[in-house]
Amino acid sequence: MDLKTVRKLLSNRSREDLLKIIIELSAYSEEAEEWLLDYCEQRGEASNAELVARKQVEHHWLVAENIIDEANCYGGPDEEGEDKVYLSLIEIGELSKKHMFGWDFRQSLIDRMLEQLRENNSGFEDLLIDACTELCREDGEFQYLAERLRGCHSRYYRKYAARLFLDHGDEDSFVEIQSRNLEDGSDYIVLADFFMRKGQQDRAVCLAESAVGEADSRLDEVYEWLFKIYSQSGQEEKLIRLYSIAQKGKCDIDNMTRLMVEYYADDYERMKPYLLKMPEVCRRKETKKWFDACRSGLTAEDLADASGRLYELLKTKAPADYLQLRIDEGFTDEVLRYLKEHFAVPDDYYSVDRGHILSRQLSFRYPEEVCTLYWRECESLCALTNKKYYPGAVSVLKEIKKICGKSHMEADWQAKYDAFTERHRRKKCLMELISKEKSLN
Repeated sequence: MDLKTVRKLLSNRSREDLLKIIIELSAYSEEAEEWLLDYCEQRGEASNAELVARKQVEHHWLVAENIIDEANCYGGPDEEGEDKVYLSLIEIGELSKKHMFGWDFRQSLIDRMLEQLRENNSGFEDLLIDACTELCREDGEFQYLAERLRGCHSRYYRKYAARLFLDHGDEDSFVEIQSRNLEDGSDYIVLADFFMRKGQQDRAVCLAESAVGEADSRLDEVYEWLFKIYSQSGQEEKLIRLYSIAQKGKCDIDNMTRLMVEYYADDYERMKPYLLKMPEVCRRKETKKWFDACRSGLTAEDLADASGRLYELLKTKAPADYLQLRIDEGFTDEVLRYLKEHFAVPDDYYSVDRGHILSRQLSFRYPEEVCTLYWRECESLCALTNKKYYPGAVSVLKEIKKICGKSHMEADWQAKYDAFTERHRRKKCLMELISKEKSLN
């Protein structure tokens, strides 16, 4: 409908009637109301700016609240609903930064958000907590939010409440809540650090020591914390006992062993058993690092005694690192034998030869054998029904041709390539990819 028609149809309507029509139209959809509020923000009186902003906040919260409420009933939103909630809460945060809304208004929003949070089934809990926090400004307001979260269903949010109390001046509430919500090692250390700042070292140490037997995870933080205290005060017997406890519990033993290596760095005989233990207890990705540390840190005699065990640990825990080491040491035949026996399947992230990082280094010495491995890989890729593997097969073909060219095996390449294309001629997508690759034609 154009402006001329509207003027004619509404020419005899009063201002009051026109306002009622605007209200009716804006109520038809979220988009219509949002458009009206944006219009008022851009073209309205400056004196009404905060009123418009309040209405915008209420509008955005109503949009979010309806979606969150439904998500709480049915267990999560669809992707469109998730985006709407995210954008609405961002808008609320931006408007609250721009306008100095009074606490009564912001408090009412926080209360409504926390009502949805209590349902704990929407998937928006973290976003709601962030939005509530953004609406607070003064210490008392943060403490209000913390008080509302004190009895929350989630231990995570109860600990968040404890942190809010600590950051905004209520240490007693922090200690009370944190003490009742000790779960993993980091929870104990947060409280222990607080006691240390207050000059209550004995209390802090006692708490950290209790975590060794009570915390269900993150003991690495506890070990490091206690290790620092014990080492600074020269309590070697407590360090040894702590290591024994870690060893029996088989939890975070790698971190504790590393600390013992560092502690005895200047005492070779005492450090040696811990250094030899590290390749065994460390994480797989760090095995080569500790293998090298043993080779550089042990005496020639001790290294000779431990060498077989160290090589076996590296081979078992980090085979890719082991095979690269064997190439560097000149034992390429062992690496080739391993690759023949451990053929990788497509998309195998943990393949030792991912990206042909090992086999490519062998191609000059064993061109025929490596090409055989690559032909087998190419056939494996083409045997899969998913066409996404075809580009990978073409890349392997290019590698085979390159190796054959450097090794004067052109005749072998052509014979096998012709047989390959004949065998897969019905796979149109594969054949199209091959025809577009100039280096293969």
